[in-house]
Amino acid sequence: MDADGSGETHLTMDPGADSADERRGGPEGTPLLFNWYDGVTDIEVFVMNADGSGQTNLTNDAADDFYADQQPPVGGKIVFTSDRTGEQEIWLMDGDGGNLTQLTNSPGSDRWPIWSPDGTKIAFQSIRSGDYDIWVMNADGSGQTNLTMDPGGDYVAAWSPDGSQIAFWSDRSGDPQIWIMDAAGSDQTQLTAALGGNYVPDWSPAGTKIVFNSERDGHDEIYVIDVDGSNETRLTFSDPGFGAANAVFSPDGTKIAYAINDVNPPNYGNLYVMDADGNNVTKITTVTAPDDADVPQWTPDGTKLLYTGTPD
Repeated sequence: MDADGSGETHLTMDPGADSADERRGGPEGTPLLFNWYDGVTDIEVFVMNADGSGQTNLTNDAADDFYADQQPPVGGKIVFTSDRTGEQEIWLMDGDGGNLTQLTNSPGSDRWPIWSPDGTKIAFQSIRSGDYDIWVMNADGSGQTNLTMDPGGDYVAAWSPDGSQIAFWSDRSGDPQIWIMDAAGSDQTQLTAALGGNYVPDWSPAGTKIVFNSERDGHDEIYVIDVDGSNETRLTFSDPGFGAANAVFSPDGTKIAYAINDVNPPNYGNLYVMDADGNNVTKITTVTAPDDADVPQWTPDGTKLLYTGTPD
């Protein structure tokens, strides 16, 4: 749909569940990645055109294949997680599903791969050392390196726009907190310290701020913080018992899209857009089924949002 909520289009129309796994949405006219699950067998990685046409199963096997990300700038190789060997491992394939290559082979789970902005590295989380850490490897799977090496759990890497830093969340100090580090794993710095979980960091395009969701208020709310840990600010004020989460900056950094569970009717998920300072909140979806709209992602030109929805 358009960023103002108009032009809403149902791109996938099947009896299964679909989720937008693309964290770097393609420009207008270029393919989008998504997962499909029929509710019975397995999860697959699909690709489709921006208008919903040309839906193609890229993985097409009996295993679960998910958490897909495509190599920047456009149309590069696709990295994803698969349990086809019995463990969750990182795999690589061409944009058309060809040249399938296993990149990791560890005794524990490897998951959540994400390309660096220049397409030369892949960050992921792995439990091979006994707890989840953030790892990085070259695009061909070589040079696998544990960046965090901490006895706590470290999860869901997010590269800074220039690729020089990685944000993640960690429970090493107790409650989950937002951390950042240099891309080589040095200078690991805790940004948040509030009680309650702090999760899902997303960088501003200028690389100066990080937006995230926090449970410090008894339910999820959206906060933003400077990358030096200053100016931590609450942006959303949901009703108690309902939460705001999965916030993402627009490509120009002026807007933030996010999902929230509404009070009336109970538990109906909708998408909102607000200014980057929390002002001018606009509800952009009105759902007819519970948990209907979530996980918003901007197209690079900032004019449209891709999101996960429950079919009517």
